[in-house]
Amino acid sequence: RFGFEALGIIPLESSSTDVTGLAFVLPYTSRPGYRTGDRIYSKGMLVADTNDLIVPRWAFFCRAVIDSGALPLTAAREGLQESRALEFARKRIGFRLLSELILVHGMYPDIYQDIIALHADGLKALAVHESDVRDLLRSTLPYDTTTGRRTIQQLLESPGPVPYVRDS
Repeated sequence: RFGFEALGIIPLESSSTDVTGLAFVLPYTSRPGYRTGDRIYSKGMLVADTNDLIVPRWAFFCRAVIDSGALPLTAAREGLQESRALEFARKRIGFRLLSELILVHGMYPDIYQDIIALHADGLKALAVHESDVRDLLRSTLPYDTTTGRRTIQQLLESPGPVPYVRDS
């Protein structure tokens, strides 16, 4: 129990690693790049309650409960060792989270808009450095314009130049 009612629950599993778990989408705004940490188990044994190594740092909008399977633990058994296997698992989890956001956008647009309403600022900040997040937001994040709500992709596809006014 994390003390909140999740907006959504995302199953995390990788057939190429034996890492399994669940990510819980936060129902409140959180800071980009800052993760509270995840509850990590190793073969059913609690390893850490606030580990931030296995889920990518850009996934600030969720907390996870994960069984790390055969990923190597530190000598003190209170965390995971940085390794290629951990890096691979982190990338797989990141891919899964982005895939789920894309699916939610297509299948449950109201839920996606709820997620975006809470986490848009953080996701926009991440888009500067994360090309996958940038690609997702370019086609799904609406902005208010004089011609109605439009995504960046829709603005780019419109004929002619796109006039804008810089806020001061």
